[in-house]
Amino acid sequence: MNTNQYLNNQRLILEQTLKGMAFTMGYKKIQRMTCDMEKVFYEICYGKMDTNIVDIVFQCIDALEAYRMNIIKFQDEGTEDNEPIIAKLNTVLKEGADASVSDLKKITEEQNLLFMQRTLLVTESANSIKKKVGVQ
Repeated sequence: MNTNQYLNNQRLILEQTLKGMAFTMGYKKIQRMTCDMEKVFYEICYGKMDTNIVDIVFQCIDALEAYRMNIIKFQDEGTEDNEPIIAKLNTVLKEGADASVSDLKKITEEQNLLFMQRTLLVTESANSIKKKVGVQ
């Protein structure tokens, strides 16, 4: 397994963890976004997506961070549903299914590491929310 495959697998595991925690705590908006992100990560793992997805996934991570801040301040996700971002994810899924594996190799090691760091930050944030609201 090369480094990109390893990082992609780790991303998928982190996304599944975040989705499961959102489901457990009843955060439906986070759950929906992470569910769609998970589908994209599966496609990436199987080499079916191109590098255009990176920007959209960063937007998802920013949206998840905004949800986290709302949960910390107000004990709920807020009113933003982030439909435009979710629509972009689903569009990429539909259009990106035919992308070649060579397109995936364009994702640099630096992008992978940055993406992994941001994903880990979101997971750590979810754990801190979990502790704050008393969910074990």
